[in-house]
Amino acid sequence: MSVLQLYCDGGSRSNPGPSGLGIAGYHVGIDGKKECIFEKGKFLENCSNNFAEYLALIDALNYATSSDYKNIEMFSDSKLIVEQVNGRWKVKSNDLKDLAQSAINRVTVLRQAGIQFSLTWIPREKNVHADSLANLAMDRKGDAEYRRDIRQADKMRLHFEAMLAHEELIESIMREPKRSKIKNLKESFDRVSETWSHLNV
Repeated sequence: MSVLQLYCDGGSRSNPGPSGLGIAGYHVGIDGKKECIFEKGKFLENCSNNFAEYLALIDALNYATSSDYKNIEMFSDSKLIVEQVNGRWKVKSNDLKDLAQSAINRVTVLRQAGIQFSLTWIPREKNVHADSLANLAMDRKGDAEYRRDIRQADKMRLHFEAMLAHEELIESIMREPKRSKIKNLKESFDRVSETWSHLNV
């Protein structure tokens, strides 16, 4: 099963002060090959470092929720954020309570959807990509985003396979109408519609 890895980071200059967030997303194939498919840097005006870290995490969770990956691994170099969202540390700061709950709610939604999800702390030196995107946003005082779906060819193949199977079922019904085949018609059509929706065309 392919994996979506998301690295997130938030930073603030002067703390509080001009801030930014960065997110780097990678597709990891079943062969272990790792390719960048998402980058985001966003300028946040004035906020604290921890506030920016939470906003980065929530933004990454929003991307994860919009994806169709069934296995998602998220990484942050903020020990505070990781421990609080994983429920091991209490959220003492009133400024962070709503953000923490918002992040926890999004994690719950992912897990209730049957998605394998983990949030892991990593040292800062292993989060350079996301950190550089956050700093770039602060330097430019602006936003930038890049998306690339390297699985589009696979999605197209699944859609064509669903279409061919649907056509074969229709031809089979025309040759030999049977109630059992007709019952499968709706499921087959739903499969065609589902694979089409995944193409984002």
